[in-house]
Amino acid sequence: MLLLQQAMGKILTSLLAAALFFSAPAARAESFETILTSIFKDRNGTPVTPRSVAPVDGTKGYLVMFWAGWCVPCKEELALVAREPALVANWNVIAVNVDDSSGRLRAESIIQSLGWPFYGLYDEAGARFFQINSSGELPLALAFDPQGRLLEVIRELKQPQLEHLSRVEFKSSDRRGWEVSEELKYVRRDRAAGTSDVGVNTLAVKYASEHWQVGVTHNLIRQKQDPARGWTRFEDEIGPSYVQWQPAGDGLSRVRLGDDYVEWGKGALLSARFIPGTETNASLQGAHFSKSWGGYSLSAAAGRVRQQLFGLQLDPTIDQTQELPDESAYGLVLNRSVKLEQRGTLKASVGALGYHRDDLSAVSTVFLTPYSDKRLHYNLGFEGERWGLEASRTEYFISQSQVPGLKRSDASQVEGYLRPRPEFQLGATYLEKHHDLPRVFTPVLTEYPATPLTVDGLRSLRVAPRATVRQWMLEPQWIFEESNDRLDDEKQNSYVLQVTKPELEFKTIALFQDHGSVPLGIDAEQAAAVVSSRLSESFTGQFEYKSYKARGRGGNTAADQTGRSAAAQLGIKIEKLLRRPALGQMLFSVTRTHQDGYYLTTSGIDDKYLMGYRLTWTRGPLELRAAACQEPGGLVCSGGVCAQRPPLDGFSVEGKMHWNF
Repeated sequence: MLLLQQAMGKILTSLLAAALFFSAPAARAESFETILTSIFKDRNGTPVTPRSVAPVDGTKGYLVMFWAGWCVPCKEELALVAREPALVANWNVIAVNVDDSSGRLRAESIIQSLGWPFYGLYDEAGARFFQINSSGELPLALAFDPQGRLLEVIRELKQPQLEHLSRVEFKSSDRRGWEVSEELKYVRRDRAAGTSDVGVNTLAVKYASEHWQVGVTHNLIRQKQDPARGWTRFEDEIGPSYVQWQPAGDGLSRVRLGDDYVEWGKGALLSARFIPGTETNASLQGAHFSKSWGGYSLSAAAGRVRQQLFGLQLDPTIDQTQELPDESAYGLVLNRSVKLEQRGTLKASVGALGYHRDDLSAVSTVFLTPYSDKRLHYNLGFEGERWGLEASRTEYFISQSQVPGLKRSDASQVEGYLRPRPEFQLGATYLEKHHDLPRVFTPVLTEYPATPLTVDGLRSLRVAPRATVRQWMLEPQWIFEESNDRLDDEKQNSYVLQVTKPELEFKTIALFQDHGSVPLGIDAEQAAAVVSSRLSESFTGQFEYKSYKARGRGGNTAADQTGRSAAAQLGIKIEKLLRRPALGQMLFSVTRTHQDGYYLTTSGIDDKYLMGYRLTWTRGPLELRAAACQEPGGLVCSGGVCAQRPPLDGFSVEGKMHWNF
C-alpha cells in the first residue's frame, strides 16, 4: 500500500502541474463519434459501415467491439457476449477485427469457434482504429444510441457492464445533433540539457442529421525546451475536416468532401509515411465516393495527402517544423463477391490509381527526388470452410523517380489456408515487393517484439500452423524475410511460438538477422519472451525479457554490441479492489525495468533501473490517462504494428471528453 500511495502521489502531482500549464493532446484524425459511418469491410471484402450492416429502427443502440486475435481479454469479451445474447437484445452488436491481412485467418477461426451470432467486420491493420485510438490499447467497446451519439467508452466489458447495457432502453427520435470533443495532452521530460514541455489541444465539432454530416478539427501545439527560452514552437491549424452525405438504408452510398483515409491494395493506407500505432496521421483531402449494390462495390477518391506529425513523436528533442512534400492521388477500386451456395465465396477486385510526390529531402535521407506513377491492382480469392486462397498483384508504371531508367515495378502477395478440422489450421503467406517502390505502409509479417527489416524491396514467407486443444491454442510460426535488392543484402529468420488460453498468454520470438549491406555489415540475434496473465479479479501481471547481440563483419568492431532488458508490470483494477463500481474503470500499473548494453543506448534514458507508473480512468465517454517517472523509448508495438516512441523521463497527462446536444 505504501508503494501505491507513493505512486498515486506522483501522478496527482503531475495532474496538478499539468492543470497549471497550457493544455495538450495527441491530435488524431477523427473522434470515436465517427465510427458508425466509417468504412470497414465485411467478410467478402465489401466496403460497409456499421450503420449500413445493422438495421436502423430507432429503438436499438450500437455496441461496437474492437478486437484482435492476439488479444486474450478481447476473446474473453467476445465469448461473454456470445453466451449472453439476451443481455444485448436492444443493441446492434458489431465486432471489428483490427488484425492485418496475415492475421485474418486466425480471426475467422476464432469467430467460428465462438459461434458468434452478431455482425463481424474487418479494419485491416487497424487503419481506422489507430486513427481514432492512437494508444492502440485493446479491448475497446463503444456504446452509441440509435442516433449515433456516443454514450460510453468501455475498456473492460464484463458481466456487470453487460447487465448495465441490458437495462438501457431507447426511444425513436430525430437523428440529428451536435457533438463536441476535446483532447488535451501535456508532456514534461527531464533531460541533461534541461526540462522540456509540450502541450497539444485538439477540438473537434461535428453536426449530424439523418443524411448529412459536417466535421471540423482544430489543432494547437506549443513546445519549449527550457524555461529561459520560452516557446520554441507554435502551430495553429485546421485539422481533418469534412462534409458528407449518406442516405439511410441497408446499402452503402456516400459522398464526402474533405479528409478521409483511403485503402489501397492489401489494407494499406495511401500515404508515403503513415505508421499505424502512432499519431503520424495521414488522410486524403479531396473528394470521396462509395457505392454498393448487389455483390458489387465501388470506391473512388481524388485529392492531396495531408500529413500530421503529432502524437508519439512529440519529443522536444526532435524538430518537426520542417516543410512536408506535397503528395496527391486519384483513383478507384471495384469489388465483386459471389456466394457459391454452400461451397464458399469467390472474391475479386480491380483498382487503378495515379500518385505523385514532390521532393522528400526534408524528411527522408533515402528518397530525395520527386516520384510519380500510375498503378493497377487486382486480386482474386476463394474462401471456404476447409480451404481458402487469395492472390493479389500491383503493377507500377513509373514516370518519375530517383533511379534513372526505372519505368516499371510490381508487388505480389499470395496467402492461403487449409482447415481439415475446426481445431486445426495451416496458413501461409508469401509477399514479394520490388525495390524502388514509394514508401507506403505494408502490414509487417513479424509481430511484437521483433524489429522488421527496413528495406523497400522485400521477399518474405510466413508459415503458421495452429492447433486448439481444449482451452489451449498453440500457434508456432516461421517467417523468412530478405531484401531482393542486390546492393542491400539483408535477411531475417524469425521463429515465433504463441500459447494462449483464457486469462493467459505466452509469446516467445527469436530472430536471426544478416545485414550485409554497407555500412552495417553485421550479424544480429534477438530473442524475447512475454508472459501476461490475469492473477485475480483485481490484479494482472506481465513479464517481458529481451536480449540482443550483434557482431561486426570485416573489422567493423564498432557494431559489436550486446544488451538485455527485463520488465515486470503489475496492474491493479482499483474499482475491483475497493469494490466500488461507481468509480468507473480505474487501472493503475507499476512497471519496473532493468536495461543494459544495447537497450541502455537505444531507450533514450541513461539509467539502468527504471520505474514507471500509469493511471487510466474511464467513466462513460470520459477518459483520463497519466504517466509518471521513467519509461524507455524505442520500438513500441501493438497488434503487430510497430513505431518509434520517445522515452518518458518526467510525466504526461492526457484527457479526452465529448459532449452531445
